[in-house]
Order: sequence, then C-alpha cells, then structure tokens
Amino acid sequence: MLDEATRLLGKELRKFKEFTCIVFKTTELPSEVAARRRRAEGKPQSESQATALAGARPKLFNLSTYKLHALGDYVNTIRMFGTTDSFTTQIGEAAHQLIKKFYQSTNKQEPAKQLARQERRHTRVRRQLDAVHSSATSGLEQKNHEELSPVVHHNLSSSSNNTINLAKFLSDRSDDPAVKDFIPKLKNHLLSRLLDLDYDGDERTFTDDQRKQLRFADGLNKVLQPKRFQINYTTYDVRRDQDTLWPGHGASIMVLSREDGDCVHPFWYAQVLGAFYIDVEYAGIVPCTKHTMDFLWVRWFGVVPGYHWGFKRARLPKIGFIADSSATFGFLDPTLVIRACHLIPAFADGRTDTLLQQGPSAARPANEVDDWVAYYVNIFADRDMYSRFAGIGVGHDVQFTSPLSTGGMDQHQEGGRAVDTSNLEIPENSLDDEDLTEQSNHNEDEEDSSGEDDEDDGESDSKELDDDDDESDSESDSEGPRFKF
Repeated sequence: MLDEATRLLGKELRKFKEFTCIVFKTTELPSEVAARRRRAEGKPQSESQATALAGARPKLFNLSTYKLHALGDYVNTIRMFGTTDSFTTQIGEAAHQLIKKFYQSTNKQEPAKQLARQERRHTRVRRQLDAVHSSATSGLEQKNHEELSPVVHHNLSSSSNNTINLAKFLSDRSDDPAVKDFIPKLKNHLLSRLLDLDYDGDERTFTDDQRKQLRFADGLNKVLQPKRFQINYTTYDVRRDQDTLWPGHGASIMVLSREDGDCVHPFWYAQVLGAFYIDVEYAGIVPCTKHTMDFLWVRWFGVVPGYHWGFKRARLPKIGFIADSSATFGFLDPTLVIRACHLIPAFADGRTDTLLQQGPSAARPANEVDDWVAYYVNIFADRDMYSRFAGIGVGHDVQFTSPLSTGGMDQHQEGGRAVDTSNLEIPENSLDDEDLTEQSNHNEDEEDSSGEDDEDDGESDSKELDDDDDESDSESDSEGPRFKF
C-alpha cells in the first residue's frame, strides 16, 4: 500500500507543478524580501543587482528538495528498521540535557569519571523514590472498571445500584416518538432471540398472543440499566483490544450490514440510547424458566442517498438519522456490535427538526430540540478502524473486500462489500482468485462510469434516508426497516 501511495503522491506532485502552479503567480513574502535586502546590505552591489533587489522575486514550487527526494526511500527503510513512530529522538535529547546539567556540577577535571558517578547516584535515588511511592500507594489502587475476560465478546456492568423504573420512564414520555411501541418492539426482539431466529436486519413481528406468552419476571418497576458497555475485538494485527462506551447520546456503534450486493455500504450504524438487563419467562419453552437477557436500545442511522465516498474520491462515509418511522428506533443484541465508532457532525449541512418532532426527547440531549442533518464516519479514528474500511485487517472477523485489499488504491472503492470471515481460513490474500477477478471486473465497470457527477441522484442499494417514501406506511415490519422509509 505504501509503495502505491508513494507512486500516487509523486504523480500528483508533478501534476500540481505542471498544471496548477503555472496558473498562479507567486512571489516572495515581504519578510523574505526584507531578509534578502538585509543580507545584501553589507556586500558591494552593481547597478543591475540593486535593481533586482527592488521588488519581490518569483517563487516557484520546487520539486528538487531532499524532503521529496527521500520519499522513495521510506518504504525500504520501514521494512528494514520498522515504522517511523517506533523511535523518537526526544529520548536521546532528554538524556543529553541531563548530562549537561551534571557537567555544571563538575570541576571540569576528568569530566567523564565525575559524570558517571553523578549518573549512578541519580539512578539509585530515583529507584528508591519509586519504591517508596509504590509501597505507599499500593493499598489505595482501585480498578476503574471490571476485568473483562478476553474470551467474551462484551460486558455490561452489572451493578445493582443502576436500576430504572422502566414503566414510569415510558409513561412520563408517552408523547415521545422515541418510546412509541417500546414494549411490543422489545418483546419482538426478545422472542426472536429466545427462538434462535437468525438476525438478517429485519425486525421480526409476532402476534399479540405470541407476545403475551413472554412475561417480564420482575415487572418493569426495577430494570437494571448498566452505565458501561465494553466490547472486545481483535485488531488488524491480530491483537486484543477493547472499546468502552457509556450508553447515551454520542455513544455510536457499528454492526455488519445484512444487505446483499456489491454496491452496498459495509456497515450499519446506530446510537446507543440505553443498555438494559431484564429477566423474562417464556411460556412457549418447556419448562418455563427465567432468562436474563441483555439488549441495547438504539436509534438507527442510514447512509445519505446519492452521496459517493471512498479513498479515490477522498470523502468519508456520510450518514444521518433515519426520519421518524417505525424503524427509527429499535433493539439490538450486543453480540452483534463490531466496535464503537466516531461520528463527526456535518456542520455545513446544519441542523433540522424534520427527522424527529421538534422538542425534548429521550433520543436527544436535555438542552437540544433538533438534530444534525448528517454525520461523517471517521474511518481514520485509529489504525484498526482504517484497516476495516481498507480491507487489510488480517485479524478481522469482518473483512471489507474493498479494492485496497486487492492492491488497487486508485480503484473505485464503492464496489466493496463486508463479509464475515470468522469461520474461514484467510489465505495470504483475503480473496481467492475467482473473487479477485469478479472484484476487478466490477471495479473496471465502476471506473468507466466514474466521470459522472458526484451529486447525481443515482439509486443506492444500501440503507437510505428517504423522507418522502409514500410506501413506508404500507410496508410490514418484517421488511427491511432501514432500507426505505
């Protein structure tokens, strides 16, 4: 990848010099002119040289600099010695400053011997102070959070102090669209999991009689509401890592998209409004036993229709809250969460109250009455997140087969798709030859049509925000709730 990126950077720099720089007339800054004049004041000047000093000289873009010349050596150097962030010169510089401080305490005779004695004395005192500090604070150390076993997917804090009267919470917000049909939707979700129905992105719908067979064992007056949600995941370099979320406004997650096709967005996104533990009893299972189930209450995002993103276009994925409908809010099994994600409001698009009725809502912070129109997904939050979208994560169970994973940085990325590779043995390349051929042909077709305007109204097969879909009211809940609205 870095080889390809270096090649593309050189190409763009030459293109910038040949086509862009000639359009603009650039000259020296006033400070540069003044500095040049000061340097020339002490030198004898001919008449022609004095005339040349009168004005600012043209300033051209220079490709013949060492900084650009050395770019070609970065890849080989990293392969030989490691990445540039594995070492810093600050360590040596800090040690040098300490030696200079020691030197001031010597009599300048045999300085090496005296410096060595001071360094040893300094080291012994530092070790003694560290030992004293460690023993004094060892009894005061407390764990900031519960230890999460690396073999489990997630953990919801189970402190009995964090409870909520869910019945009162819902009754106090009877006019809030965020809690509309809360109990029927919750029972549909829990029944789907109790019956081991595969999750395909569609909310299962059960009859009233079926829902009546599911009973909340301890009622809704005291429901455990965890304040912390921890997610274990394997990083791109096959290491363990963990995300910690505090459910509420701003806690965003990503799950694997359940849509089929080569032109769909790889992930779905949601804001976690709350996390809960609840005890249920289902009469449809013999014997009728109590089950403790955890679930997330979420507000779904959808991709912005007609918007194109990708590495070639240099655009981040753009999403927004789904307009008010039966699919706007829902429930999610925590085991389906891949990672937490960072969303950046699209400030230029402003705010709106058309996605949800204006006014206070459980889906909004207490002091807000509207929402941001759209958000950008920060795919550069860390290396692991970037690798998920670039399709180069060796350790990822969910692999996005973008053109980057096949070595084509200049390809059209929108043809990628996310697949679950947790049960597959990933070869040296994440795709086999047949998939690579299919992906390459698809990318060529996309490249032929890449000259179209980025803001066209082409149809999107992925989750869309569509406020004006008249068919949404007639669609059943079993159909894709986050596709059309």
